[in-house]
Amino acid sequence: RLFSDQIMSQQIDTLRSQFNYNKFFYEKYELQTLIALSYFPELEHTTISFKRRELRTTMAARPKGIEVFRQKGKRHYIIYINDFPSVKVSPDSVSFNAQVGIIGHELAHIVEYEKISSLKILYVGLSYFNKKFRAKFERATDLRTINHGLLWQCYDFALYVHNSKNTTTEYISYKKRFYMSPKEIKGLSD
Repeated sequence: RLFSDQIMSQQIDTLRSQFNYNKFFYEKYELQTLIALSYFPELEHTTISFKRRELRTTMAARPKGIEVFRQKGKRHYIIYINDFPSVKVSPDSVSFNAQVGIIGHELAHIVEYEKISSLKILYVGLSYFNKKFRAKFERATDLRTINHGLLWQCYDFALYVHNSKNTTTEYISYKKRFYMSPKEIKGLSD
């Protein structure tokens, strides 16, 4: 239910040996990423880079450039991590457990992308501008993350966003519109 960086850091070498194939880490979040990857065994051979980038949100997963046109299983993905001061919710401001959850959410996107064709990925990218589509897509990704075993980590991130005095009302409204609420996530634990 709760990952501790102090306890898990003792297992980093084991995690690296099991989950670093074709993975290129943003060192600052390597341990959290390795833990999240351990819940997504189907991504073992998938090439994923984790890079720092200024975004409108905390993190984003997408195929790398023209890699979108490669066949399933041969694409390269990037998970962008926004820890710049301008971000609405910095991964640095949330607990270690919540960091694992949000990285898991981005990995759950890649699980979906690996199941669909290049044209379908392009369709998803264009449809993301439609609010109904985005809500359905992000909520399904939350559920996929939870079904992979990261319920409490998703819950911790959602709880922080909804209850932190540092989160703007605009961002809370955005999260409520498109993602599962802490209450919905916790309800799935019963």
